[in-house]
Amino acid sequence: MSNKDGNVSNFSIFWRNNKGIFGYSLIGLFVVSLIAFWIWYGCWVNFIEQHEYGFTYNKFTGEIKPVSHSGWLVATPWKYGVHAIDTRPYQVAISANQRILNAKLVRFNPKGLMTFIQWHGRDAGDDVNKLTEILKCYAFDRDEGRDCPFLTVISVLSPSQGMPVNEVGAGTSTVVPDSLSKVIVTGSHVDVYPVKNKEIKK
Repeated sequence: MSNKDGNVSNFSIFWRNNKGIFGYSLIGLFVVSLIAFWIWYGCWVNFIEQHEYGFTYNKFTGEIKPVSHSGWLVATPWKYGVHAIDTRPYQVAISANQRILNAKLVRFNPKGLMTFIQWHGRDAGDDVNKLTEILKCYAFDRDEGRDCPFLTVISVLSPSQGMPVNEVGAGTSTVVPDSLSKVIVTGSHVDVYPVKNKEIKK
């Protein structure tokens, strides 16, 4: 028997005796790799939506940098904090006895990000409910938010006097604040579209 045949025979015997070990090793390697991937994905990978304004906070230097793109963002978790603020318009209202007295369409203005962080902290805009409450406070203050750089008041809505709270935003309603935009209110969220005419027929 040639050396070549002998090597093949020895390899066959070795594989037959150890294939179980190799099989379990491959399965173990796959499981460990999968766990490592999910740890990396959960801790390092972030996603910025198109309607969000993202920024990173350096935990060592305190430096704040805006994120220039939407989509996936990989950042070292113990060095950077990644935050995203919703910039879509939202309806905020003042009510009494379950009736709307005044309502406005507001949105976050990224130009005032540093002031927002100084006044409310870097994670105050991560939650939409908390963000809209903050914007509401400034939208209805004495200066109506004119001295607030992170607030943009799109329009002032004038619901019927004494309109019940549950009727505002129920279903879909159309409000035209000016000749340049159409505001579609669905629940608490608002979308603004450009139009040419002041009146829009449903």
